[in-house]
Amino acid sequence: MLGKHNEAIEMFKAAIGIRFDYSEAWNNWGNALGKLGRHQEAIEKVKKTVVIKPDYYQSYDIWGLALGRLGRPLESIEKFEKALNINPSYYEALNNLGVELGKLGRFAEAIDNFEKAVNVKPDVAEVWNNWGIALQKLGRFTEATEKLKEANRLKRKNDLQL
Repeated sequence: MLGKHNEAIEMFKAAIGIRFDYSEAWNNWGNALGKLGRHQEAIEKVKKTVVIKPDYYQSYDIWGLALGRLGRPLESIEKFEKALNINPSYYEALNNLGVELGKLGRFAEAIDNFEKAVNVKPDVAEVWNNWGIALQKLGRFTEATEKLKEANRLKRKNDLQL
């Protein structure tokens, strides 16, 4: 898969060479760099995206992920919140915000975000799993078990579809 990200980066560079203000190419370039673990470079690219298109909420999510992976959770949270200010129904940012809040021990807030994410997109096993883990951390084991069972059911369902 790493080769595909590197190939994609070359295509994004070419696209930007043709049209410098191509926000989708900057965003996707940042996303590919993040997938390769090149988080600081990813931030540089998505910053360019939001200069061109300030309401590009996906870029704030990518930016937040990169900051989180660089060990900057409070800045990460700010970016996820920015994405959600633009699009409150963006389940990926809701999930990612919940994860960062959980890393800081803010499990009740994390749970709120996981619940919102599930209300938007109920078929994502990862969100249910994260919700269950946060509930466990608060000692709410019965609820946690329900969420983790749903995560496993969705994962099996998704695995069968492949």
